[in-house]
Amino acid sequence: MIDPYLFPHVEETYCNLDFDVLIALQTARTELAKINRELRGLETEVADTTKEISLRQDLYECLQGVRQSRLDCIARINQLKGMPQVRVDDAIRRQRQQDFRAICAMPSVIDARSDSEDAVIFTIHATYVYGHTRYFIGDWQVRFGDPEVFESYQMTRLFSGVRPGWSGYPDYSMGGEPVTFCVGDNAEILEELFKSQKYLQGMQLLSHVMCSINAGEESEVPLAFVSETTPVRKRVVWPIPSIAGRMPFT
Repeated sequence: MIDPYLFPHVEETYCNLDFDVLIALQTARTELAKINRELRGLETEVADTTKEISLRQDLYECLQGVRQSRLDCIARINQLKGMPQVRVDDAIRRQRQQDFRAICAMPSVIDARSDSEDAVIFTIHATYVYGHTRYFIGDWQVRFGDPEVFESYQMTRLFSGVRPGWSGYPDYSMGGEPVTFCVGDNAEILEELFKSQKYLQGMQLLSHVMCSINAGEESEVPLAFVSETTPVRKRVVWPIPSIAGRMPFT
C-alpha cells in the first residue's frame, strides 16, 4: 500500500492512458504515409532499366525492406484500432483517479512510477502466509499503457525470495532476461483486462495470482522461499527515479 498523493505525476499519466492510444494511432498513420511515399520512389527506381544491374539489385533489397516496414506499420495500425479510443473527459478522469487510488491502496503494491514512454509501472510485493510466517515470493514490476508495445502488460522481476538452490514449484517465475511470472490459466483473462484498459481489475487479479500458491504445494513454501524477516535481498539501482513507499525489513 502506498500514498497516491506522493505520485501525482504517475496519476496524471494513468488518467491519460486512453488518449495515448489516439496519439500513437495518428503517429502510425503518419509513418505509413511516409513509408508509402518512399515505396513509390523505390519502385520507380527499380523499374528504371537504364540503371546498372548491381545498383538495381541494391535498390531491390532496399525495396523489400521498405515493403516489410509497411506491413509492420499496417499491422500496428490495426492493433491500435482494436484498442478503446476514448478521449479523456472529466467523467473518465474522475473514474481513472479513483481506480489509480484503489490500486495504490492494494496491500501488495509498494511503488508507482511512469517512464519516458508514458507507460505506468506498479511494483507488486508478492508474499504468502504459511503457518504463522509470511514468506517472500518476489517483487515484480507490472508495466502497462504503452501503445507502442504489443503486449497489453509486461512483468519484470526485481527481487526474488526463492532460496538458493531451490528449483521448481511453487516458484512460478519463468524466462531468462527479464524474468517474468507464470500466471497459468489466468493468462487470457489478464490479457483481455489490460488490453481493454480495465487496469484496476487487471492489477487486482494479478496481485491475487502472484500471492497465491497452487493447491497441494503449500507445504513446500518454507523450503522454497525466505521469510520476510530474513534480509537476503540485494538492492539494485532503480532505472528511473522514484519515491518508493516500501517499508524496510525487520
